[in-house]
Amino acid sequence: MKSYYLLSIAVASLLLIGIACDRDISTDKIVEPDKSVTDFEPSVILDGEETYYLAVEKMPEIIGGIASIQERLRYPELAKRAGIEGTVYIYAFIDAGGNVAKTEIVNDPGGGFGEAAAQAVRVTKFKPGEQYGKPVPVRVSIPVHFRLAS
Repeated sequence: MKSYYLLSIAVASLLLIGIACDRDISTDKIVEPDKSVTDFEPSVILDGEETYYLAVEKMPEIIGGIASIQERLRYPELAKRAGIEGTVYIYAFIDAGGNVAKTEIVNDPGGGFGEAAAQAVRVTKFKPGEQYGKPVPVRVSIPVHFRLAS
């Protein structure tokens, strides 16, 4: 019973502190957030001369969806004969025109999957990513699954 009252007091205190932090005590009005805190550039990575965003307002979209990559995918013959399956993760560097400028294999289970996945992603077209309404280069991570038909 005693712990119930202590818990209630703690919760009420936290609520009051939260309300007090959202209000300007001198005028009893809600204070607007500082706009300079929300105006920031998303994380970027530099690749030589080119800058690629990691997060933008509108991320690139694969034209035709992930199925368009799967259609271009060639299952490596060695992996097919050995009965190997797996998933490859590819970084695709999408330029402002929606083309794949380059690819980077992040996780490769072997068996030739990495290069096959990278090749399929390289020839794929994207709707470009947008930041502040303008197309920008973006790096995206794409999982490519290799599964044998049962």
